[in-house]
Amino acid sequence: MMAKTTATVLQLPYQLVTERYMTKKIKRPPFVQQASLFQDLVIKLSPVDEFQTKGLWIVQHESQKPDVVVYYCHGGGFSMGSTYFYLEFLLAWHSMLKDIGYRNPAIFALEYTLVPEATFPIQSWQTLEGYRHLCSIMKDPSRICLAGDSAGGTLQLSLLLMIGQNPGRENRLPGFAALISPWTTLVTPKNRDTPSDYLNAESLHLYGKQYAGTSTNLKNPIVTPGNCKDRESWADACPTAGFYITYGSEEVFGPEIRDFISLLREAQLKIQMATSPGFEVVVAHYNEDLAWLEQVKDACIIYTKGGPINSPHLPYIALPDIGRGGHTFLHHITEQYHCLADVTLFVKGCIKDYVSIPITEMRKSALVARPGEVVTFPFRELEVFDQWEGTPRSEYPFWLDCKPMPKTPGQYYRELISWNLDYLPAALAFQPGAIFAVRRETIQQRSKAFYVRLLEELFLGKMAHVNPETEHYMERFWLAMWNPREYSMIHPPGIPPSNLHRNSLGQLAKRYWFRAPKGTLVDVEMLGLEEREEETVRKRLD
Repeated sequence: MMAKTTATVLQLPYQLVTERYMTKKIKRPPFVQQASLFQDLVIKLSPVDEFQTKGLWIVQHESQKPDVVVYYCHGGGFSMGSTYFYLEFLLAWHSMLKDIGYRNPAIFALEYTLVPEATFPIQSWQTLEGYRHLCSIMKDPSRICLAGDSAGGTLQLSLLLMIGQNPGRENRLPGFAALISPWTTLVTPKNRDTPSDYLNAESLHLYGKQYAGTSTNLKNPIVTPGNCKDRESWADACPTAGFYITYGSEEVFGPEIRDFISLLREAQLKIQMATSPGFEVVVAHYNEDLAWLEQVKDACIIYTKGGPINSPHLPYIALPDIGRGGHTFLHHITEQYHCLADVTLFVKGCIKDYVSIPITEMRKSALVARPGEVVTFPFRELEVFDQWEGTPRSEYPFWLDCKPMPKTPGQYYRELISWNLDYLPAALAFQPGAIFAVRRETIQQRSKAFYVRLLEELFLGKMAHVNPETEHYMERFWLAMWNPREYSMIHPPGIPPSNLHRNSLGQLAKRYWFRAPKGTLVDVEMLGLEEREEETVRKRLD
């Protein structure tokens, strides 16, 4: 096994001996102070003279051709850090590659020029030249795995786009890309501060602008790969075995990484994701005071359609003022379909009109949601909807300024939501205000195309209005859309009306979403319940 620090092999023994055995420990380079003799020997910092590129080369048997190479680019905001900072991590990775069966794995960690000594495109060129050098060694680029963290992830994504833009790319693409918290978009309002991440968006944006050099470059996808929204471009740039992306659920880069993963999945590319956010609060906001979100602010995605948010430290995404909460929730689902949190709590900015418990208690209830279940707030205080031909506006005076919808609620339900039934349910249960929590698996039991169509039919085009009537009916559809067994009463045609009425009320009471004003006289014996269930319903109605 050999190692060298410059292009001249003979310099290494002298340097190794003087640093390791002729220099006081306190004066030795930091790496030498910590490294074993083996680590000192196995690492080779070697300039690639023909490409003016240098980096750390870790290999088991230098005289033999590697059977796989990991090409690593380090992070540090383009302005700090070094491959030496990653030695322990890289050596551990090298050891793991041997443990899983590779005969002679190698790792090349690029030592690219930092800002301010150089700005774009120097670092991208160096990344490309380093890749060309590895291709000349390996001959087969499918044996190369690109890898990097943070700004290093940016450089590797830029490299893929550069390869994808050239003819003959099929023979030049690497086999795989493993990215750790890639900085996909350098400057974006979606980068948000969190207490779990020591990075902050303001500093990151400063580093990003320094690396780009000019404001014009910040629009260039080679500089900031997240700006490339073209699926075909990413299909052309995709490694042969796809991507593996991992990131923290509460890190600054999180929202943009999720957007990028969604884009790759929409392009039907191979991708594995190691992390998804455990819990998120999606807020449909107009101009309400959001101080009540303070304790969960780092888990919030706020969509606003009105004036400035009263808590300016909370990041937000502006949407057109159409469709009210239903439009906001469907927008989030369609945009984040492939990167939804494990559990999402959907709330309105005007939450105090509906719920009196604190948001922290809502979070506790939301986190116990099971697949297929919808947790409602206030808990299971639901109402019944069965007016399939439409609700008389006289019952809801505040509907008078709604934009009328061209179809009946029954038509919309059967065309867009019904679970392959050729008849309508007798009734639906719904949560007034549409405040609920649901798991990712429950949402994804319906395809993304399903939600896109809902959004287009109910809230876009002719129904793109600040207060469309469709919003009020979507409020009635949410629960049954995800769990028809629990929240709809389905009876085949032909049941006599009296039995239909009795069975419907029976199901309502059994599931505890029959709601009657206090003091209402209800003949529970007509509900068709057993004695024990009857007593439960009596207590509920008293």
